[in-house]
Amino acid sequence: MFGLLAVASLLLLSWLSKQLHLTSWDFRNNLWSPATLLVSGKSPYAIQTISPDGNAVWFPVAVGAFLPFGWLSLSYASVIWLFLNIGLIVVLVVMAANGEKPRVFPFAMGLLIIFLHPRVIAHLQLGQYTVFATTMFLLAAYAVSNKKILLAAFLVAIALAKPQLGFLVVPGIAVACFKLYGLRKAIQYLVYLSLITLLFSLPLFLGYRNWIPDFVTALQNNPGWAQPSFLSVLQNFTRISAVFVWLLFALMFFLANIWLWYRLPPLDAIYWSMALTPLITPYVWSWDFVMMLPLFVRVLYELRRRRSYLVLLGGYVIMWWLMLQVVLQTAGDDQFFVWVSWMTILVIFAALALEKKLGENPKLVAGFW
Repeated sequence: MFGLLAVASLLLLSWLSKQLHLTSWDFRNNLWSPATLLVSGKSPYAIQTISPDGNAVWFPVAVGAFLPFGWLSLSYASVIWLFLNIGLIVVLVVMAANGEKPRVFPFAMGLLIIFLHPRVIAHLQLGQYTVFATTMFLLAAYAVSNKKILLAAFLVAIALAKPQLGFLVVPGIAVACFKLYGLRKAIQYLVYLSLITLLFSLPLFLGYRNWIPDFVTALQNNPGWAQPSFLSVLQNFTRISAVFVWLLFALMFFLANIWLWYRLPPLDAIYWSMALTPLITPYVWSWDFVMMLPLFVRVLYELRRRRSYLVLLGGYVIMWWLMLQVVLQTAGDDQFFVWVSWMTILVIFAALALEKKLGENPKLVAGFW
């Protein structure tokens, strides 16, 4: 039976690759092109030879982890990547039930919230990495909860193909290891994380040992697009002191994140850690806001009062409409979505605060509210 399903799946993917002709921009530039070059014995970050208008900036763990894409056609690999991401979104909604059987209404609404989110649609169109990284971070929290430190480090290492996404999660999991199992396990986690990151980079050294200069050049040549980050906003207002102001806020968020991981169980803290990351990480794009949506869905599962649901879902509808206006009335540049991350966290806080006021005690805030 399994063999038949595997064959049927391969035939379906083959047919879809011919029908859809997908060539997702970021997936092509950052994953497929480097992998294709590497399996051909060429520099994985010199992608101009096959993608003249592209530039590869995802870190080498992505190339090492997904090297088999290099043996596939771009269209076939793109279809696999798209369906993998769609499947992982469903997994994220199921995981947000926190080990319980997902209730129908929150599950259905969670799927709609994520799949209809304009920046998630952009994520899927571009073939971005954040859905995959978010899933790895959540699974790492499960691994830490079950004292599987090596597995947690393995999952986090794969997620760090975009290291800015781990700005709060990486130290948070170290705190969880220390809190639950002591200093030795926290150090083990960091050592494992470093070694596994190097291990995923090994295929690059074996396939083309002089890849590092090309990688550095690719990073240097990456255009300085305006980003929807707090640091970018500060730089638009006060260029001289922007970095210092950002460092102050980053330190505040970093300490708050440590406190959350120390007060809450890993399976609660991870949601807050991921949701806060887009607010303060120095390098972020609007499709990275997908990291905030698991918390949104988790809150949807926890709410019990109708008025709290109305605040959460009403806030989402307003955000959705505003994002649509940005797409329709502007060039759609990422800088115009800077407000989305802040409004998302405010809507979540408003729903939880109302739930608390109405006499409930949501598990996500029970440890610190």
